[in-house]
Amino acid sequence: MGRLVAVSVVKPEAVAADPHGTKREAKVLGRIGSHDNVVSLYDYEINADGSAQYMVFEYLSGGTLVGYLHRTGPLPLDGLLRLGRQLSRGLAHLHGRGLVHRDVSPDNIWLDERQVAHLGDFDSAVIVSDSDEMRPITTGAYASPEEHEGWSLDARSDLYSLGGVLYVAATGSGRPDRASLLRSLRPDLPSAFTDLVASMLSESPSDRPSHAGEVLRRLDEARHASNLDVLITAGEGDAVEFKASLHHPYGELPVDLAKKVELGRLTADQAVREVQKGLRLAVTKTVAAFLNSAGGTLLIGVGDVGAVLRIEPGCRAACCSPRSIGTSGRWPRHWTS
Repeated sequence: MGRLVAVSVVKPEAVAADPHGTKREAKVLGRIGSHDNVVSLYDYEINADGSAQYMVFEYLSGGTLVGYLHRTGPLPLDGLLRLGRQLSRGLAHLHGRGLVHRDVSPDNIWLDERQVAHLGDFDSAVIVSDSDEMRPITTGAYASPEEHEGWSLDARSDLYSLGGVLYVAATGSGRPDRASLLRSLRPDLPSAFTDLVASMLSESPSDRPSHAGEVLRRLDEARHASNLDVLITAGEGDAVEFKASLHHPYGELPVDLAKKVELGRLTADQAVREVQKGLRLAVTKTVAAFLNSAGGTLLIGVGDVGAVLRIEPGCRAACCSPRSIGTSGRWPRHWTS
């Protein structure tokens, strides 16, 4: 047909150890069907006596995720969120077909020329109803505790493995480690992301996200919360009271602007406009950060002429909600609220 393909020839020792593995994997991929984040199988062949077997897959030029991470090192937040969303979509599709992958690891994730992730290597996949059937653990470092114990598996077992993949992609480690280390190794990541990875790596399946769709939702939350958390991590921690107070725009000019006025590079009116422009930018950032926070009270100071003089997220107590916008404390005399 004139298209590039990847031919996977099964090693003779693998055929001897599992003579029906190729046919079983082909049936699994047939059950999964086509999906943007799952490797597509085009064909497979087993000779008459079963000694020679091969499979024909779509060609993915980006190689495996483990090779990509060796070249790039730890991924930035946007790369982690993109990878997590792609793999979550692939797993959601797989789980919707009643299957558990059982071998989600960087070695079994393939990338195309645009670094879009595809789940591959389905020879260990099982139907959920048959998940208590004893099978060898193929990638122990990423296998869930219940798989190590030989217990029944479900979608949450794959989510444990996905948590391990995200941990390794975030840290550049050779294998996943204690989730509590992730925050110290990557303090730039929002707590919404590190908390998600920690929950996915929970020992008990009941403490993990219940399905891949929930992981997708929480990855979206991490994307929206990232701006606030970068500010918080520079402070005292994720329980810090976040404040972004703004100075009166008609007070003394900042030193740099005052110097420009003194040297004749700016007029007094131009300097004031520069201050006001900076205030508008700070107001926008503060409101955006507040809307992405866990909630609280937003304090807004408005001058007599209608200009915003001060805006400050205040209380973050549980009794407050993101919609409770009001005032607290005593406002300076020149403020109306």
